[in-house]
Amino acid sequence: MRTLKFRAWDPETRQMQDEWILNSDYSYSIPGEQIELYQLTQIHGLELMQFSGFYDREGQEIYEGDILLSQELDTGLEEELFEMCFELGSFCLTDYPRVEAAAFYRNWYNSASRNPERQDELPQPSCMFRVVGHRFEPLERIEQRVMQTHEGQEERPSVLKNLRPLSEQDDYLEDMYLDELSDLEEDEE
Repeated sequence: MRTLKFRAWDPETRQMQDEWILNSDYSYSIPGEQIELYQLTQIHGLELMQFSGFYDREGQEIYEGDILLSQELDTGLEEELFEMCFELGSFCLTDYPRVEAAAFYRNWYNSASRNPERQDELPQPSCMFRVVGHRFEPLERIEQRVMQTHEGQEERPSVLKNLRPLSEQDDYLEDMYLDELSDLEEDEE
């Protein structure tokens, strides 16, 4: 059984509590089956994020909620920002920031890169990612980390053009929701 790793964001202290590991305490046998039982601590008010099993180009673990900068520089494609999320039973990427209906990208890794001798090893991402923050960090920190990857360039990277502070994102989403709601009400009349 693989070890499950987690980290948790504490909104009260505004700090990340890194690397919690869930290990098997004991097994309980039922004829024909084996059930692994775990001891969990109650978590109140913390945002729990699971390790995806993937690493970025620097070897840093990628957790649910991490903001990733795609860097396919050798292909000539533009850089993009994504958020690692766990939706519909698997890890996937979604656009960052989420300002409209979320699109989930499931084919972001290269299954051909799996090592046949290591069945527990996940396939490697099909493009190179760099963790530049997590979803609870201020936008300014994420921007700063993206800018560090572009040292020496005078102009603002195009990948940052769609970013707006969280408060503005919330206002934008609320306006979008109210517009859709009024459209639905008009359709009903």
